[in-house]
Amino acid sequence: MNDPKELFKRAADLARMGWTEADAAALEPQVEAVLQAFQVISELDVEGVPPTLGATLLEDVKRQDLPRPSDLAARLVEGAPKFREDCFVVPKAIGGEE
Repeated sequence: MNDPKELFKRAADLARMGWTEADAAALEPQVEAVLQAFQVISELDVEGVPPTLGATLLEDVKRQDLPRPSDLAARLVEGAPKFREDCFVVPKAIGGEE
């Protein structure tokens, strides 16, 4: 399927897009450019190149997810102008002071 109009129509149908023939005609040059880029890539000699799922073979460094004590709430309210029961107190947006 190298015809840009057919490719566009197929993709639009699969994505359930309500695009018209005019839309397809307007985007045809861009679709053609993408197809040409893939054509260049498909001509590369990749014999002996192992398949990969990512850019590197590194593994993520992970730590155990264990509960631990936190003083985050106390540190956050230290800088607050007003707070009550570990919550910020802010002026009401409509009517009243608090």
